[in-house]
Amino acid sequence: MKTLKEIICIVAISVVLGLLVNMFHPEPAVLSWERPLPLMNKSDGMEIGTDPAIISIDQLKDLIEKGNVLIIDARLPEEYNVGHIPDAINVSFDLLGEHVQKILQEPRDRALVTYCDGPPCEKSVVLATELKSLEFTKVYVFYDGLEDWIGNGNRVTEEAE
Repeated sequence: MKTLKEIICIVAISVVLGLLVNMFHPEPAVLSWERPLPLMNKSDGMEIGTDPAIISIDQLKDLIEKGNVLIIDARLPEEYNVGHIPDAINVSFDLLGEHVQKILQEPRDRALVTYCDGPPCEKSVVLATELKSLEFTKVYVFYDGLEDWIGNGNRVTEEAE
C-alpha cells in the first residue's frame, strides 16, 4: 500500500510540474480538443493569427470560387481514393519528398489549401508548414477537413481503382 501511495504522489508531482512548465513555456502545448476558430480575414484573405492560416469551409468555398487555388489532400493515397474534395490532388504529408517536384512547379503566390480528415488529424497542418518552408506565400489549412466538407452536404470525388 505504501508503494501505491508513493506512485500516486510521484505521478501527481509530475503532472503539476508538467503543467507549470507548459504554462511558462514560450510555445505551450494546447490542452484542448476544441476546433480552432477560422483565422483568415474573409474580405481580403490576409492572415491574422497563425502561419499558415486556418480557414473555414466558407473561406475554402470562396477561394475555390475565385479560382487559382490548389487543394491538397494530406491523407494517405488509400484514403484519398475512397473520397476527396473535388479537384484536390493527393500529396500525403509523409510522402512530400515524392511529390516535391510537382509542388515546386506551382507559382509561389498561388493559394494552397491543405486538409485531412478533420480534428484531431494534424497531417494538413504538418504539410502546410512544410509548404511554407518552401517559400509559398499563401498557404492555408482547412482544419475542419473532409469530415466538415461532407457534413455540410458537399460532394466528394472517388478515384477508380
